[in-house]
Amino acid sequence: MLGLEQLSALAHRAESEGELWLCARYLSVMCVTKARSDGSGSVGELPHRALDVITKILSKGFAQLSDQVLDDIYEVQLAM
Repeated sequence: MLGLEQLSALAHRAESEGELWLCARYLSVMCVTKARSDGSGSVGELPHRALDVITKILSKGFAQLSDQVLDDIYEVQLAM
């Protein structure tokens, strides 16, 4: 099982490589993991970071995104 530190490193690497969707997914998993282990009040800025990355993705335009990715984005946004 990946810990929060590993997930954070993976998210950072994905973002630096331009893999924004993968970064957002890692941040979302971090948020859920932290909430389940320490309570929902413990997530801090994780939801905001994930949503900021999703905003970057959406600003690139819907034409470049598949329907599956858009469905996944909406799912992540609702979970936040």
